[in-house]
Parts: sequence; structure tokens; C-alpha cells
Amino acid sequence: MIRRVLAVEGVRDALVLGLLALVLFSLGVDWGLPAGTGPSAATTWAPDELAPVGSFGELYNALIVRTEPYGPQYPLFHYFVASAFCAPYLLALLIGGGLASPAPVFPFGLADPATSLPILTILARIPSLAMAAATVTLASFTARTLWRDRGAALVAGGAILVTVPLTYYARTSNVDAPALFWTGAGLAVFAIILRTGLTSRRAVWLGVFAALAVATKDASYATFAAIAPVVVWRGRRSGRTGTRAIMWGLGAAILVYAFGSGLVLNPARYADHVRFILGGTELPAGVDSPFYGSVGDSWIARLGLARGAVRLLADSLGWPLLALSMLGLGLCLVRDRAACWLMLPALGLFVGVILPAGFVQIRFLLPVAYGLALMSGFAVAAARDRGSARRLALVAAGAAIMFGGVGGVDLTRQMRNDSRVRAAVWLSRNLTPGDTLGYYGAALKLPRTPPSTVSRPMAGQLVVEPGTSIVERPPFVIVVPQQDFEPAHEWTLPPERFAALLSGASGYRQMVAIQTPVLLGGRPIPFVNPPVRIFVREDVVPRLPDGDAPLVELEAPGGS
Repeated sequence: MIRRVLAVEGVRDALVLGLLALVLFSLGVDWGLPAGTGPSAATTWAPDELAPVGSFGELYNALIVRTEPYGPQYPLFHYFVASAFCAPYLLALLIGGGLASPAPVFPFGLADPATSLPILTILARIPSLAMAAATVTLASFTARTLWRDRGAALVAGGAILVTVPLTYYARTSNVDAPALFWTGAGLAVFAIILRTGLTSRRAVWLGVFAALAVATKDASYATFAAIAPVVVWRGRRSGRTGTRAIMWGLGAAILVYAFGSGLVLNPARYADHVRFILGGTELPAGVDSPFYGSVGDSWIARLGLARGAVRLLADSLGWPLLALSMLGLGLCLVRDRAACWLMLPALGLFVGVILPAGFVQIRFLLPVAYGLALMSGFAVAAARDRGSARRLALVAAGAAIMFGGVGGVDLTRQMRNDSRVRAAVWLSRNLTPGDTLGYYGAALKLPRTPPSTVSRPMAGQLVVEPGTSIVERPPFVIVVPQQDFEPAHEWTLPPERFAALLSGASGYRQMVAIQTPVLLGGRPIPFVNPPVRIFVREDVVPRLPDGDAPLVELEAPGGS
């Protein structure tokens, strides 16, 4: 069986690229692990990550005790996948006495959370790592299926390999890399349908992969809704046989989604999930979100999202690779219009996800980057029989991939030298037992602190009070932006209050302002290596071991 698979044209090259991706992606899989020393150190630095206990904790809550509140952010399928990798370790803990009386709060029933939580995190990240590497294999195989060209297959696989957001999400237990894998698998079947027609078996596989993608991440629906008319059109051209194939595919999709999403297993939790994705997260009155609907309600404002999407695609692939992909798309429109249907998901995502959401993030565009990676392969395939043009295309593609790879290398370097690692060293040296560390925003983004430290969100953090000092006055205050909507500071920290911290008017002195240097001048993944500023109350400064010697490497806001 293995020999038969390896004998298929292009499979060996695709597998080699996948193995290379597996090695490269694994270099940062230990980024941001939870310290497990207390409630504030029980999560990773990655927002929305299922690890360390979110996957099996949600399944326990949804399927065993079946009581609210649920964590309704995603459908259930990837919770099953991640939990399957954690289950053997949890069973070993249970047998060996390392897990007793599981609970939803720290230490979760773990006898040694400082050891168990990092291990559980790595285990939950393995599926994302494997699926991201397999996505590279799928891209190469799909390009080979479409154009029967080895150079095109290598370029398409290489292009998605160096995509920055995939490099990041391969190293976390977020649903984005798994959703892209299932989407890529579905598009591989779609490519076969475009080339050799629709059969019942292909329709069933397409339905299964579409269902698993949507049951992993809801936004994946836009990809398959966009290509569905083409599949139906192909089927109707085949008469009764094609109609039967469509019905088989639709039936498979409905059945797999009904169970994979949790709809059948816990209808109440699924209804809660639907309410969440339609309504979003409620914020306090008077607070504007930098997320959903933040660009405004006018159509002109919404269409301006296209410019932001192009910038994010350039951050994902690099400008040279994006230009090569657009060239390949243009050539494809002229020479191979059937293959251009693979770019329909880009239109579907913009119309079905980005415009309704009213904002765009780099992870939204992963399926678009995937389609563009395929088109970069066609830029090489189009020059197949043109001698010097072929060599020039291969050299240009290689250079573009290498340039795009710089972003992934820099991201890996920043993950392994995250600014919070150095900030943690400073805090461990200067905090005394029982000290309070005030912070703005989410606790998950903070540096690791000694177990005796009390981490506390700042009171009134979302209330703008011009001319007033900070209400709560802990000895230490840390500012770590979680998003780059406000380049100088965390978006939940009012500008007036941040200015008072910087100027010293609030009675605090900035003692730490650090960030690992960025090679390309940008941070497309803002969760990694954020600028860290630590302020110390003036009366506390004299007792610091470092005295009046601040650790400052950042420029003032506006230049950082």
C-alpha cells in the first residue's frame, strides 16, 4: 500500500516538503508554555488556544456533566482531536495518582501542575504541528494534480511553507492550522474534480472534508460555499450520475458535521455556540471594540478592508511572493480558467466573513494565502516549455520563497527570544514575596512571575478619567500590548493614563522598556514578542536591587 502511494506522481516531493515543514515548525512549539505555578500562570501566551486544559475540559463539561457555562467559541471537533493526544498522558496521571478530583479551576486536580501543564500544552499542540506540515504536502500535491509540473508543485509547497501565520499557528493549539488542513484536503479533492470530473466517491470525500473544516472553525463555511456552485454545475453536466454524487456528498457533509460540531451530542451547547458567533463578546457600555465592526458600517469603510487584506497578505507571504502569486493568477485567467476556480474561496471569505465581521486579521486570510501559494506554482508551470523563461521563473520563485522565509525565521527568533522572558528575569530579581503586580487587559500575556506574586487587573481599567491618577496603586504596574491596534500600549489602557505613567505624573517611574529587535520592521503576529513596560511606584524604587538603573531599550511611544 505504501509503495503504491509513493508511486503516485509528485507524492515523494510533497512528503519531503511536509517533513521539512514538520522540522521547521517544531522549532517554536515550546513558546509561551504555562509555568503552572499559580492561577495567573496556568495559560499560554497564545490567545484562544485550547491548551493546556481547554480541550478535554470543554468535552468533560459538554458531554459528561452537561452543565453551563460552556466555552462556546468553537465547534467541538478539534476539541476531540486535541484531547485524543492528551488522553494517554491524563490516563497515566490518573493511574499514577498525579490527577485526582478534576476541577475547572487551578490546579485542575493536578498534583504537580508546574510539570503537567507544559506537557499537556505540547501534546495539544502536536495535532496543529502535524496538520500544518500536512498542509504543505497538500499544496504541493494539489499543484501537481492541476498542472502536472514538478516545479509548480515545489513552488506551491514552498510558498505555503514560508507563510508567516501558518508558521505561528502550527505551534499553538488554536483551531486555525487544523481548519486550513481540512480546507486544503477539500480543495485537493476539488482540484481532482476540476480535472477529471465528479464521482460519488469524490463528492463524499469533499463533503467529509468540508464538514470537518467547518466543524473545526465556522468561518471555513465560506470556502466551501464559494466552490459549491461549481461542484453542482459539474455534477449536473453528468446527468443522473452527477446528481446522485451530489446527494451523496451532501449527505456525508450533513452527517459528519452534525456529530463533529457537537450539534447532536449536545444541542444546548451548540445553540450557545451559535449565539456566541452571531452576537460576539459583550463589552462594557461606552467601550469601543477594536475588533468586530471597528471599521464602521458604511460600504465605503467596509470595502476599505480590501486594502488591509492586501497588506496582511503581504505580511503573510512577503511582497515578492505575493507579486508572483498575482502574476500566476493573471496567467491562469488567460491559460487555465478552470484552475482559477480555486481562488473562489478568497471571494467567499471576503463576502461571507470579513465584510460581515467589519474587520480583518491575518489568520482570516490563511485560506486566501493557500490559494495564492497554488497560483505562484502556476507562474512556473506557465513557463514549462519556454527554456530561458522557465529558468528565470524558477529563479524568481526561489528568491521570492527565500524572501518570504525571512519572515518565518524572524518569527521563530522572536518566539525563542520573547521579550517576556527577559522581563520575567527582571521581575524575579526585584519582586519580593507578596508584592502585587498590576496589569491591564488579559493575564495570559504576562511574563512568568514568582509564585508569591499577586497579579491583579487594574481597577477602572476601561474607564477614562482625564486628570485623575490611577485608582489602585500597586507597587508594580506592567503594560504589555496584546494587539497592535494601539502601537504604544494595551488598548484597554486609556491614553491619558498611559501618558501619566510615562511622564511620572502618576507617581510611577518606568524601570523596564524592552523588546527583542525585529528584523523586518514589523510584527504580523502581535502576540509574539510584544513591547514590555514595567513601572514602579516612586516610594518602592529605592528598595529595588537594581536601584535607579532602568532597563530601557524601547523608544518613547511613536517611535517604538
